[in-house]
Amino acid sequence: MRALLTSLWLACATLGGCALSVPENYFGCSMDSECPPGQFCNGDRCASQRSTIDASVDTGPRVDAGNDASRVVDAAIDVGSDVGQDASIDTGPSIDSSIDMGPTSVDAGSDTGVDVGTDAGHDASTWSPTGTYSDSPAPSYVCAINDFNVGSWAFDDDGASLTVSDPNADIPCAMSGATARTNGSFDVSCGHSAGGCSATYRLMGAFTGDNTWTATFTASYVGTGNACGAAPDNCTLHTFPSVMGTRL
Repeated sequence: MRALLTSLWLACATLGGCALSVPENYFGCSMDSECPPGQFCNGDRCASQRSTIDASVDTGPRVDAGNDASRVVDAAIDVGSDVGQDASIDTGPSIDSSIDMGPTSVDAGSDTGVDVGTDAGHDASTWSPTGTYSDSPAPSYVCAINDFNVGSWAFDDDGASLTVSDPNADIPCAMSGATARTNGSFDVSCGHSAGGCSATYRLMGAFTGDNTWTATFTASYVGTGNACGAAPDNCTLHTFPSVMGTRL
């Protein structure tokens, strides 16, 4: 076909009187000599002008409408196809949903300082208050009808209520209150009367760890006349802040 069109083109050019249009980019080639006169080899196609287009681009199939050169149909470009488009083009890395982006929540229980209440990082379901604890400093007081020096405390928590007592019985009653298993905090108290003087003892605080707690201990006395002792030995309110307990 290429030889036929070349011959026709030469005949027209020599004899004159005819105008045969050689289609652009129709003939395949590897060098200029394989193209019709007036065309150049652009990569692997013959054209009237040299081009910098990459010859490796696939421009689609070539259609020969028949042997008559005048009826050659150039169907090289299919406007319905994506010329040179490679469906495998890498559009960039995809996001791996399995990548560990780190924790999705913050543990509000991290210890950010000294907490005189409950240890916020402790699982409330694991508090086990029951046990004997030494204390520092040890609450100590002497008055007309009562004197004590509490060196340890016995905690007994059954999950419903908490009882705290002085193993040496210097505190003449057992203090009680709500369970400390729920959140580690406690507030226990008891009352005792002797000779018209009513004494109230209270220990209020919270666990700061599995084996430690911090609390305030108070001893208060109420009576008429000298029921709670005569001055200067009479029994009066005494408060012992920051008593620290440690499990034995």
